[in-house]
Amino acid sequence: MASRPFLSVVVPLHDDANIIENYLTDLCELVQRDFPQHEVILVDDWSQDDTVETVAQLLQRFPAIRLLRLSRSYGTDIAITAGLETSIGDLVVVMRIDRDPPAVIGTLVAPLLADKDLNIVVGKATNAPAESLTYRLLRSAFTRTAEALSGTRIPKNSLSCIALTRKAVNAITRVKQKQRYLSWICCSVGFKRLEVDYAQSPRGARTARRSLLEAFDLGVASLVTSTTAPLRWVSYAGLAGAGLNLAYVGYVFLVNLLKSHVAEGWTTLSLQSSSMFLMLFVIQAVMSEYVGRILDETKDRPLYHVVDELGSPIAVYDPSLRNVQEHSTEQGSRVADVAPVRRAA
Repeated sequence: MASRPFLSVVVPLHDDANIIENYLTDLCELVQRDFPQHEVILVDDWSQDDTVETVAQLLQRFPAIRLLRLSRSYGTDIAITAGLETSIGDLVVVMRIDRDPPAVIGTLVAPLLADKDLNIVVGKATNAPAESLTYRLLRSAFTRTAEALSGTRIPKNSLSCIALTRKAVNAITRVKQKQRYLSWICCSVGFKRLEVDYAQSPRGARTARRSLLEAFDLGVASLVTSTTAPLRWVSYAGLAGAGLNLAYVGYVFLVNLLKSHVAEGWTTLSLQSSSMFLMLFVIQAVMSEYVGRILDETKDRPLYHVVDELGSPIAVYDPSLRNVQEHSTEQGSRVADVAPVRRAA
């Protein structure tokens, strides 16, 4: 019997009580029809409305749904990471409830099924909200700088809708850095990637974009934790400054040997002192940033804590299906002979 792919859908939640029922209705109808073997993982990032209570009631209606509730608000990227780590699917789709329509799942999964060498498919929204001129210019400048420093091509659009193979999921979840920018991590793991266009379908009133300050802080943190290139550039600058200082010392000796009277060098000395202090402060700023990130990484704290986990009592049942691949030689695939999923008593 040929194994069919098991699909996991990861959806982060935060104050989505007013839209979760309609969304799950559309999502479950689609996956039950197109992917008999599936699970839906909802990760609550500490909602303050009735999201958890609403989902708890919906678990009685929809099959193969799990809810993870984080102990506090960790941010969307950490919530998605929690969902990825608990997923068991051969293919995993990450979606945002406030903007990504369930119908896009087929568009994302189809290339993965057609090309065995492809591991990541990212959705590029054709109708993404307009950005201000300042935001676009700053993001473009930062993207060019980050690509030059890290050697990683960074997508221009935010990746809120992604499909991953089990290989890609395993690679991404092994990255344990505390600063999680999944768009960057997905691009840096090195697997073959494809971008596909899709149309977003906004739901609710959640703000779709990070503020400029949040985006800058996340970008700098991701750059610092992903590459040591800025630190290496500062090292080169320090060596260049030391070389200039050494040359200046030689210049002072030559002046004193060749001239009988040397004018006071207040201007030159002041220029030298100010330049060196500027360099020292730049080096101090960069090194302080790295020391701060190193301290954060060495604390070895968990990325998140799960305060509760609920599961749907309704199971997907089909005696002709198995919920994991029976045989596989691909690295990262789950190799097992698992009995069919049984309906709960």
